[in-house]
Amino acid sequence: HQQEPTKDPVILNALLHICKTMHDSVNALTLEDEKRMLAYLINGFIKM
Repeated sequence: HQQEPTKDPVILNALLHICKTMHDSVNALTLEDEKRMLAYLINGFIKM
């Protein structure tokens, strides 16, 4: 687990793409627990 933030634009772009893919995968059939976990992961990335 990395503790220090990164400013590498390539890494940031890749992580944003992953977050967008996770966000877009949520639909009406997604379980609440899975929605919570995805929100936790995306918010964790945004806060770093």
